[in-house]
Amino acid sequence: MTFAVLLLSNLLMIPILILLVIVTVIVIPWIVSRAFSRVAVVAKAAEFIDVDRRGYRLPRADVPTEIHPLVSAINGALQRLDEGYERQRRFILCHRSRSLRRSLRRPRSRRRSAPCRSRSRRPNRGLGRGRATF
Repeated sequence: MTFAVLLLSNLLMIPILILLVIVTVIVIPWIVSRAFSRVAVVAKAAEFIDVDRRGYRLPRADVPTEIHPLVSAINGALQRLDEGYERQRRFILCHRSRSLRRSLRRPRSRRRSAPCRSRSRRPNRGLGRGRATF
């Protein structure tokens, strides 16, 4: 009687063991790859981020809720970069226009002939007086 019970219990365990192996080998990787397929969509969208395409943001639609904070943080960083680039562009444009106005106000005889001429070629008035200026 005990041998028959032991044999039957082992025979019942074999299908359960086979089922667990199938779940472990096939079903779990399929579930994980399906869950990460939406992350791959966001990664593909991130490949389009470029210097020449300002204003682009990662889509939050169809993204797992677990990575919403990451997508929001990346979009915030892109927003700050766009704002910094725009401030720098406005500064450069303003600086160029001021430099142009200054150079046009000078008499023609005082204008620089070479555009890369620096102030270091002018003689320093503070040197040679015998006292330290620092």
